Amino acid sequence: MHFSLFTTVAFVTFLVLGIQAAAITKSVGQVSKGKQAKPTSEVEHKKKQPKGSSTQQTNSSDSSSVFVSRPSFTPKKPASFRTCTAAVNELQTQFDRLDEASFHINLNSTPFFNAISAVEGVVRSARRVCCVPDDRRRGNKDENEDKVETMERTTEQIEKSLSYAPLAPSEYDNAFFLVPRLRSSLHELKDCIN
Repeated sequence: MHFSLFTTVAFVTFLVLGIQAAAITKSVGQVSKGKQAKPTSEVEHKKKQPKGSSTQQTNSSDSSSVFVSRPSFTPKKPASFRTCTAAVNELQTQFDRLDEASFHINLNSTPFFNAISAVEGVVRSARRVCCVPDDRRRGNKDENEDKVETMERTTEQIEKSLSYAPLAPSEYDNAFFLVPRLRSSLHELKDCIN
């Protein structure tokens, strides 16, 4: 009798404790479920989604932009002169610019090399009218020859001054290739006029 009462009390106590434990486990599971992080797919979707419409505006602006290419450089045709005198006068004008640019080559070498190119172009054009047997086109030979000879001597002075100019190695090489070539062209033109 005593044994059966003790067994009954123990069974009831065990049953009550089991019910309480189950209830506590259920409540804890619900709380943890409420604090569970959002699904990974939802987080990734938010990361990929742009804020506002800034990305869409950028894409639309990029697609609407038009690329404008720069026009290709077309070199000028060599000037044509009717007389040797006109050619030499133009040569003198271009050479004066070269002489002036040589004084500032340490500041900016671009005008100097542009001036050499312009002078060489006029020399080639001058040969077409100065190296012909037609005296009407050749003009005053002595005056033209003196002008070209003066330019030739000035070119020699420019060549000497370039030795002291603080040029980059590539500019130095170009200068000492172009200036002697120009001096030789002027010498040939002078002989042609005479």
